[in-house]
Amino acid sequence: MAVVCLLAGCGEETKPAAGKKEGSFFQKIPGELTDFEGKPLGVNFDPAKTTVFVFLSPDCPLCQSYTSLLSGMSDSIKACRMQLFGVFPGSFYTPEEIEAYRSEYAVRFPCVQDKRMWLCDTLGATVTPEAFVMDVSGKILYRGRIDDWMYDIGRKKPAPTRHDLRQALREVCSGRKVSVPETVPVGCFIEKS
Repeated sequence: MAVVCLLAGCGEETKPAAGKKEGSFFQKIPGELTDFEGKPLGVNFDPAKTTVFVFLSPDCPLCQSYTSLLSGMSDSIKACRMQLFGVFPGSFYTPEEIEAYRSEYAVRFPCVQDKRMWLCDTLGATVTPEAFVMDVSGKILYRGRIDDWMYDIGRKKPAPTRHDLRQALREVCSGRKVSVPETVPVGCFIEKS
């Protein structure tokens, strides 16, 4: 699969995902997302926790670069009743390819496949990596980039100066409103067909 980098825009952060009624969004999660043996997410998913979904693809260099950072975030947010899931949209990658990625990059957070792209379409994800932080009602508290390391297609800083996802998680953990609820992610285009 060819991976194309794209600068993507984002939508409104204050509504429940795709205008769904509160509660209905997370009720659908266990049936729509599966592990790599085809089992529903249910056993690993706790709808009473703030949830972070990060869309990933095994062959995206940015996803490969951010895996260690995301694993560290996943470990550190557990004390705040948060959970992080890597989401592989579509059925473009085999379970073996995804498991090879998880093994090679030492992924320490649960990952699921969104084969029918229900979550991808519901949230409006367009690139990998792209993060969404959601409260227990399904309201999007933050959406966008992990940080500003890559600021345009093919253009990176020596080191990030803004850690947008980490800051959003700190604010949610401390009970504050997310000060920057939306950023523009730069990454590898999510294929839709």
